[in-house]
Amino acid sequence: MASKLPGWDSFYAGLVEKFWDKLDEDSQQNLAGEPLPEDLRRAVCMIHPYPAGWFDNPIPNLDGRSPRQVLERRGGGDTLRAILIDIAPHFLPDSNGLALAARGEQKADPR
Repeated sequence: MASKLPGWDSFYAGLVEKFWDKLDEDSQQNLAGEPLPEDLRRAVCMIHPYPAGWFDNPIPNLDGRSPRQVLERRGGGDTLRAILIDIAPHFLPDSNGLALAARGEQKADPR
């Protein structure tokens, strides 16, 4: 299913371009074969150090549900995509510009 979340497509394309090839083969195969949208699977593999744990553990921002449970609901994929945009800079500092652009923001001028 395609994402309806504004900014996701460019954010995801930038992640793949910048980080996917830096992952080792085992990391690229994390969660392979799971019933997950492929863009979410790959994004979590790039962003979170423990992708399987992230999908299966309750998250406070999701009202105590796990991302896997959220995916069962209509619009759940885009809910997770929005969270991934928000958390990416915490795990991948080099992704801050991608996250800001996805949210329609710009980097602060360092002057």
